Amino acid sequence: MAWLCKLSIILILPVALLLCVAPAMAGQQESASVASPAAAPLQQTAAMSKSIIAGLSARADAPTLSARQDKVVIVVGPVDPPINKRTNAYIAEAKVVAKIMERAGYQVVRLFHPNATWEKLCAAGKDADLLIYYGHGNGYGWEGMTENSSINGFCLTDPEHPDIPMTGPGIPGGNGEQLRVLKLAAGSMVVMVHACYASGSSQSDKKAVAYEVASKRVAGYAETFFRAGAGYYLATNFVGAAPDYFQQLVGGNSPREAFLKVMGGARTYSSTGMLLVEDKDAPNDPYPWVSAMVEKSVQLALAPAPNQSSTQDGKAAAKQQ
Repeated sequence: MAWLCKLSIILILPVALLLCVAPAMAGQQESASVASPAAAPLQQTAAMSKSIIAGLSARADAPTLSARQDKVVIVVGPVDPPINKRTNAYIAEAKVVAKIMERAGYQVVRLFHPNATWEKLCAAGKDADLLIYYGHGNGYGWEGMTENSSINGFCLTDPEHPDIPMTGPGIPGGNGEQLRVLKLAAGSMVVMVHACYASGSSQSDKKAVAYEVASKRVAGYAETFFRAGAGYYLATNFVGAAPDYFQQLVGGNSPREAFLKVMGGARTYSSTGMLLVEDKDAPNDPYPWVSAMVEKSVQLALAPAPNQSSTQDGKAAAKQQ
C-alpha cells in the first residue's frame, strides 16, 4: 500500500483565553463548547461518541490487507480539563484508530492527555508515518492573528499546569513555527480531528466564512506540516469519521479515495491540491466547512462548478467535485 508508506496524522487543539474545539458532527451538528471548556455542554457529544465508538470497535476487528511496522503517533490534548468528558470521548475514538492500525501491523505510539506533552511529541514524532492529533485548533484569524508564529499550532499538555489548556505564541507546540521542526517521515500524513480552523470553520466565527478564508486556514495548517516533512494533510469534525477513514485506508484505498468515501459529499470543492467539504446546511450554517484534505504533490483537475449560487461567496475560485 504505497499510499501509506509515508503518512503522518496530526489532530489539533488550540487554546488560550478563547479555546476553540470544533463541534462534533454526525450528519448534523451538535452543541459545542465555545470559550470555557469547563462550561461546555459536553453530555450530548460524549453520549453520541460512546454509541458510535461501540460500533466502530467491532469494525476494528475486521481483517486488513497489509502488515508493516511504519509508525503511527496519536495525540489527544487537553480539551476540557479538569472535567475531561470531551477529552475522554476523543481518547475513546483515538483508541479505536489505534486498534485498527495495530491490527494492520503498524507500531502505534499513544500520547493521550495528561501525557500529550511537547517533549514527548518531539521524541515520538521523529520519522512518524502517521501523526494523529485530536483537540483544539488556532488557525488563521484566531484572536485576530494571522502570522504562523502565532497560529497553526497544537494545544498540548503543560506538565506544570495540566488543567489549563494553552496554545499560541510562546507555547511549546502552540504555533506553526514550532511544529515545523517536527521531523516527520517524508511524505507522511497529518490529520486533525475536531479542531477549529483545521477544516476551514471555527466555533468563534459569528457567521459562516467565505471559501477564501476557509481555504486560507486549511492551507496555513497544511503548509506548516508540509515543512515538517508531511505530504498529506487532512481534517474533519465528524464523529466516527477518523476510524472509518483509516479502515478505508488500510483496506487499500488511496488517501483521496478514502477521504471522498468517508467525508465527501455534494458540496465538495476542489482547487489546486485541495479538497474542501461544506456541510449540507450551508450557507445558513455558521460552521459550514467540516472536512478538508490537501495533497502536497498533486494538482487536482479543475472542473465546472454547477449550481453555484450567489450565497456561496468566494467559492468561484474553487470547483465543485
